Amino acid sequence: MLRESIARVYILACTEDTSALERVLSAEGFSVEVIRARYNEAQMSWSRAARCLWGHREIWRTIAEVGDSLSMVCEADFVPCIGIGKLPLPFHVDDAQDALGYLYAGGVEVFDVHHGKYARGHASCTGAYVAGGSVARRLMLFADEHHFRHGGEHALWDCELGWAVKSVGVKCWMPYRQYGEHGGIPNPEHAKNGFNPSHQSDILYGRLHFLPEYAGGSRFKYWETRLRARCRGIGRLVFNRYLHLHDCNRARRNGTLVS
Repeated sequence: MLRESIARVYILACTEDTSALERVLSAEGFSVEVIRARYNEAQMSWSRAARCLWGHREIWRTIAEVGDSLSMVCEADFVPCIGIGKLPLPFHVDDAQDALGYLYAGGVEVFDVHHGKYARGHASCTGAYVAGGSVARRLMLFADEHHFRHGGEHALWDCELGWAVKSVGVKCWMPYRQYGEHGGIPNPEHAKNGFNPSHQSDILYGRLHFLPEYAGGSRFKYWETRLRARCRGIGRLVFNRYLHLHDCNRARRNGTLVS
């Protein structure tokens, strides 16, 4: 179970009220710590995306200092499914040393399947994931390199993350169902730069602990958004956007597609 594999949950927040998220994760059996990002005057002029990456870097530094035990990271607007503590890790325990396990993932592409059931691939979105100290140190290097190239400008670093760390031995593992929902309101920076401003889970493991912020207290709006996200997921399935065929064919030749 997830709660037996995770040493601590770190919630990345700035000024958000995280009391509801803290309460439900604690009730699920996790040890929870909130890390509030602090920015200097220069960093306050950065884009929200750049500041978000820097906040994750601070958590990665904390995880690296703790050691190689697995930690779960979630952003303040993540809404977990009921029973998340009893859900399995998205990767085999033997792969934990080099694993970045997505609990919430967008734009999933599957490369191959290990141990008969664990899907390795690529995804965007860092709403919730699992990593240990060894992986956290490599994620910090990614953050430093990304900042060197982009500074404080807007960039979809979470879309680059998986490809970048793959080159240093990190294996990214995909959930078959999402462990929770990205509950925040759309990021206006994404729309301004020509990207989809919002993203929600295509299919969940179960009911959520509480209504996401984007619902504005309305269950109708929540179900409307969930229906739209589900249809988008079905569309990706119909148009074969979930399988990275080149890698799948190579995995089949190498015998790792069903290993």
